[in-house]
Amino acid sequence: MSTLHLECPFCGQAMDVDHDGSYAPRYARCASCNERFIYEPLRDGVRTLRPSEADSCSDPEQRELETGGSCED
Repeated sequence: MSTLHLECPFCGQAMDVDHDGSYAPRYARCASCNERFIYEPLRDGVRTLRPSEADSCSDPEQRELETGGSCED
């Protein structure tokens, strides 16, 4: 397991999360502002999004509903 360094898209707070190596998007909650946001590991970094900014393959809940989890990882 590795660590991803994230920045909350709401308040800019830096935070670290454990990462299992998957490219699947996940939710995180900011310890500073308590907002839930999405982080999506990419080949060359990590993208953070507000849920309202995410398309269906970047939102973990919508991804499962719309594709049955079949978006490529």
